[in-house]
Amino acid sequence: MALVDFHGLVSLYKLARSNVGSTTNPSRPPPMPAPKPIRPPSPSVEGPQLRPTKSQFDTPKRQPDFVIHSAPNITPIAKGTSIRQKQDVDTDDGGKYNSDDYKQFIIQDFERHRVFVGMDDFMKQVLHVPDDWKTQWAEAIKEVKFNKDFKEYLLSYSEKCETDGIREDALYGPMVKMINSLLEVTCKSTVDAVKPKTPQRFIRNDPQKLYHGVLDKANLSPDIIALHEDRYNKLKSEERENGQLDTSFITWAHPLQVLEVKHFDTALVDGTYMPRLRMKEGCDPMSNHAEPPKISRHQKKKGAPKESASAPPQPVSQAVKRPAGESSETSRKAQKKSQKSTPGGASAATEGKSHQVLSGRIVPDPRTGETDRQKQVYVQIGKYLLEQFSIPAFRSHATIGLIDRDRIQLYHANHSVILVSSAINFTLDDEGGGLDKLIAIMIAFTRLSLCDNGILHNLTGRKLFQDNQQLVTSNEKSKVLSVQKGKKLELEKDGESLTLTYGDVISHEPSLVGRATAVLHATSPKWQGKDLVVKISWPGAVRTSESEFLKKAIEEAKRTPDQWAVNHLPGLLFDFDVDFDKDSTHGKVASMLEGAEFVEKEKEYKYERRVLRILVQERLYALKTLTDVKEIAQVLLDIACIHWWLREKVGILHRDLSLNNIMYRRINGKVYGVLTDFDLSSWTASLTGDYKSTSQQRTGTPPYMAYELLKGTENLHLYRHDVESLFYIMLILASHHEIYIPQDTKKEAGGVRMRPYAEGLPYEQWFDQPLYKTLASQKSDFLRGREELDLTPSFEDFRDWIKSIHRSFRRGVLAHDIHKSKLEDFEESGDSGVAPTFDSETLGGHVCYSMLINSARNLRGKLEGLIVRYDTTPAGVDAADA
Repeated sequence: MALVDFHGLVSLYKLARSNVGSTTNPSRPPPMPAPKPIRPPSPSVEGPQLRPTKSQFDTPKRQPDFVIHSAPNITPIAKGTSIRQKQDVDTDDGGKYNSDDYKQFIIQDFERHRVFVGMDDFMKQVLHVPDDWKTQWAEAIKEVKFNKDFKEYLLSYSEKCETDGIREDALYGPMVKMINSLLEVTCKSTVDAVKPKTPQRFIRNDPQKLYHGVLDKANLSPDIIALHEDRYNKLKSEERENGQLDTSFITWAHPLQVLEVKHFDTALVDGTYMPRLRMKEGCDPMSNHAEPPKISRHQKKKGAPKESASAPPQPVSQAVKRPAGESSETSRKAQKKSQKSTPGGASAATEGKSHQVLSGRIVPDPRTGETDRQKQVYVQIGKYLLEQFSIPAFRSHATIGLIDRDRIQLYHANHSVILVSSAINFTLDDEGGGLDKLIAIMIAFTRLSLCDNGILHNLTGRKLFQDNQQLVTSNEKSKVLSVQKGKKLELEKDGESLTLTYGDVISHEPSLVGRATAVLHATSPKWQGKDLVVKISWPGAVRTSESEFLKKAIEEAKRTPDQWAVNHLPGLLFDFDVDFDKDSTHGKVASMLEGAEFVEKEKEYKYERRVLRILVQERLYALKTLTDVKEIAQVLLDIACIHWWLREKVGILHRDLSLNNIMYRRINGKVYGVLTDFDLSSWTASLTGDYKSTSQQRTGTPPYMAYELLKGTENLHLYRHDVESLFYIMLILASHHEIYIPQDTKKEAGGVRMRPYAEGLPYEQWFDQPLYKTLASQKSDFLRGREELDLTPSFEDFRDWIKSIHRSFRRGVLAHDIHKSKLEDFEESGDSGVAPTFDSETLGGHVCYSMLINSARNLRGKLEGLIVRYDTTPAGVDAADA
């Protein structure tokens, strides 16, 4: 599956993009059997029996930065895998990532998946504001604008915005009072179209922390949050009176809305560097974007000094207003030294620009991207969005407001896209109707149902996720990442009903765009005594479901002599899809973007509609929990066998092999490797030379992906590309990990662990590399080279196996190079004869299934006697292992 350790990568999310795995990651596998006799080296085949679920792995840790992946032709299928690229999160140890560990992944999502829309379209589709709101809500809006308290708080807020030397936190109180006075008026309205469906109140959260997120080490403190009125009323009276949280315990399940406030005019983005959705009237949403004034308001009113002539001018679309009270001298200093305040606090006067001297004055070159300040701000917004997705099976989408003095811009993420609205100005003297829109936005917040707020609660007319509604108003302190433990999930399909009770979270990938897979332990009276897992994810709606692949494979195995294959497939018990109707937030956003017209043809966004998919499976175990190197090798060989069988007998190509997707079950004391996570698989019949179908294009987790797919020179995903991924898995496993066996197995579990850092891990750069083409070149050089392998002592017996596979790839790649050279010579010669041919599927016969199993047959040492479950030699399949 996907969303979830990459390197021990620091430990939770060390929770997983692109998505964790489709099964379970138990911290303690079934008890180890007594030492068993060494099997004879002859391969054999085994008959069917029972099964278990999935896991993750540790891989190296790195320091993210602002470099963006330039993945050629990223396809809808590969979307949302940025997190998976660097981390395959494992939550078994309850670890957490520091917020900086996600900076790179958030930037990737924002660079690839943002769409700029007009505020009117945002209000209509995301906030469900009616088309005729100016008429329906006119009386209520007028009443708010003439309300004494509202006018007083708005004026107070505006004055603070223009006060010299104002601190950002001085704006929070007036903003909270202004919004709550607005809600006091609208909540008392007698107009049904204005009455709240979800009554709420805003309160200052900063400097308090929000808990139960994946970025716990960061302990994020959003400035202002909206709490359901029931939760708000449970606050201490002094907190409500002061409009500020003090000691109340608030989790990321509580905020219905989040507002982030900035006190400078360079935080908002104008859509220049992202696809812009043409508005209904046909205009560019940038035309409706409220820009900051070129001269500060306080300068006009108070005669503050003019901007220094030496300060480089800003393009109109990004005009910079110096924070109130900042002198021209401090402005000049700020260009040399960034302020270290909240994200976005650095001076933006020169960020993102290069300069040239012309006639004694500094002239900025055109910007090639958003400023560092803007990046800092939207990374902060991205972290808040990520945290709102952090509680498994709780939230489907989230909206955040970014306020830059007296302008507001809205952000929305829903696993398919990140929407960014144009900004509006909400001053009292604004003539563009911005204040009316601000009031309408606040009314709309209260009019959204819990589902339209993104709370997975009353879906398809039923309360599928029981108690999610209570999480919003709960006053209880729960264990981090266990807030769903004990909750109920009720499903009904084709007359069959099912009730599940959640256990601990196994893995979770709260990605902004992508499958966002969460895997939890579960129990059900329907399967008494069985260890279950429930996988909840957001795959593309048009893709073949994982359950369809599994059902077809299991059916094929059971009706043929290949019943052995059942032992190597996940045990699917129940599957359930939830689609969202056209009136839901997901439906409205989809209708706005599917087939939409964008302002610039070269900047278009292909929207991928997603469904909520729930799978119930039998529990499997993580490869990393094994402490016997031969059992680990057997699992890997089993994966090679079942992978080829699926391709040849069922017509399924997996296309996403990674450490996370390799698990095992134990039957009668023996391990059986299980291949999991078929979310990105394809039918081989659909993989043709016609690349119009996106399902044919490359998929996978970059550090394990074939170099040709990363390079973009091979669009068709071939069997040998999966073999290359399996080879990298073996290589990383044997060079990055060692086997730990505790002295007292009752006190701690053994298994595969990261090797201690020395001078760095081999191939560590594969996990750090931000550019796909560079990563492709690194892998290409490795396959062509003869470098000595640096394996850990635990995996020394893997050396001959890895060297044998490496040798086959080296010969195949070189044979391919020779073929391309011959083909070029043929084309240049103009010869009318037959062009030279080459079997690209197997790299000239060097990379194939027989190569994999033959390289395992003659292993010695601890790996002697591995069992080949599926033998395709002319002699036929061997008898089942006794």
